[in-house]
Amino acid sequence: MQQTEPAETIIPSSKSTTKKGMISMESALKFLSGGVAGTFSTILTQPMDVIKTNMILKAGAFKSSSPIMIEQRPTMMSTAKMIYKEQGIRGLYRGSIPTFLRVAPGALLYYNMLSYLKEMTISAKQITSMIHTSVDREKMLNSTRLSAFESFCIAAFSRGLTGVILCPITVVKTRLEYTANSSGVWDTFTSIAKNEGIAGFFSGLIATLVRDIPNAGLNYLFYNQTRYALTNTFFKGKEQEMETSPMITMPSGAVGGVLSSLITHPFDMIRTRLQIDSSSKKVYRGITDAFRTIIRDEGFRTLFRGVTPRIMKRAFASAISWTLLEILYRAAGAPSVPFNVSSSSS
Repeated sequence: MQQTEPAETIIPSSKSTTKKGMISMESALKFLSGGVAGTFSTILTQPMDVIKTNMILKAGAFKSSSPIMIEQRPTMMSTAKMIYKEQGIRGLYRGSIPTFLRVAPGALLYYNMLSYLKEMTISAKQITSMIHTSVDREKMLNSTRLSAFESFCIAAFSRGLTGVILCPITVVKTRLEYTANSSGVWDTFTSIAKNEGIAGFFSGLIATLVRDIPNAGLNYLFYNQTRYALTNTFFKGKEQEMETSPMITMPSGAVGGVLSSLITHPFDMIRTRLQIDSSSKKVYRGITDAFRTIIRDEGFRTLFRGVTPRIMKRAFASAISWTLLEILYRAAGAPSVPFNVSSSSS
């Protein structure tokens, strides 16, 4: 009964070698990885966000008294052409400055919080597996993986907290992306402060959380479950090694981005409308009223206006960000999970 080989195959990560009280280069790189990955992928896909925002808000969409006619409904191509015609290529990058100011610290906060909670969760599972002496390799592998429920919960919590902290920047970004707003960052900021007060910077917060919390949870859930399924199917015996390979993380990230965006798009639609809806001429009295008014005046399909550019953006951004994050983590000497499982275990 003294043989505890499975327990011995669990090797603590190199993080334990860092001197107490010192921040190593490895730790610094890991800390910055999330910000770099998130910022790069988001700025790269900013035009899709601008197109989506204008699709949601154009063609009289804010006039609750006059329903939008079918021919008035903007398409992705017509919206892109309209923006390019009116403002040139720069118009497709409206809101890039507040996007950067929001995404850089946001991604930094989100991915580091996610990483910390992931390590804590997996560490607890590792300790549990060490207690049991008769643990086969499959169970050992599962102890280094997050369940669907665990993936959803830690990502949802991380994103929710980040969303509250960065809501003011999100409001400014949304106002700037809308082509009807010709003001700059500072003018938009001061206008909100003067006309709407502090509350104006938290316009659409509930709708943002209702969208972002499940969106982040579902994205991470689908990302993890897809890469687990792919490695289990095509790389039996090399699952953990291949889980962070670009050929796995790219399609897994894209799947996570598409499915999570499709499910949560109606809330993104409501959030966008509420953040543009200034206090001087309110159209909606809240989330429920916005849902009712939009469905009544514009039809149920309006809740999915702008879904195509959003899905395209999220699929690409999610694939790039998760892949780049894993690459940077490896470059920093930090594994995807805080423990390694020997492939020789059986």
